[in-house]
Amino acid sequence: MFKNGDTVIQVLPAAISGTVCGYALDQSTGGVSVCVAYNDATGASHTRYFAQSELQAYTPVTTAATDASGANVSITGNVTA
Repeated sequence: MFKNGDTVIQVLPAAISGTVCGYALDQSTGGVSVCVAYNDATGASHTRYFAQSELQAYTPVTTAATDASGANVSITGNVTA
């Protein structure tokens, strides 16, 4: 189960990532949906509900590195739980 404030990423090839901001209970199935707040490619804020099976927790990771020219760069990825 995700907690409010957990950082999550959608489990799909073109995933969105955002922060858990709430829950909803489906009155007909009893399933729990997770509300995720995220920004799209243009920077606009959105919220969307997902089934728990569509999400996984992750931790963003940034690593300092040097490119071929010797300039400092940051590499950002994620580590799944």
